[in-house]
Amino acid sequence: MRKVLLLPALACLAACTHTSEVMNTGNGTFMISATAHNINGGMTRAKEAGYDDAQAFCGQSGKHAVLLDVQTDPAFVRNQKPSTDVHFRCE
Repeated sequence: MRKVLLLPALACLAACTHTSEVMNTGNGTFMISATAHNINGGMTRAKEAGYDDAQAFCGQSGKHAVLLDVQTDPAFVRNQKPSTDVHFRCE
């Protein structure tokens, strides 16, 4: 019975974090938006997911991400997830 209950919980944790596609913001800079449900780490997890995806994006060209700005919204409004916008360039 515990295994049956554990599977939906694990699926929720995996699905509760979302990152956008990388957006080209011009002049060699990029942005990724990320959200994470509070049960899955909230704003901290959203920042981590955005940073990880920025590193993966730059890593495709043998570079690393340099963070330019990180904007967060803790989303204290009901039914909204905390979100982060990660602005970066690849070097």
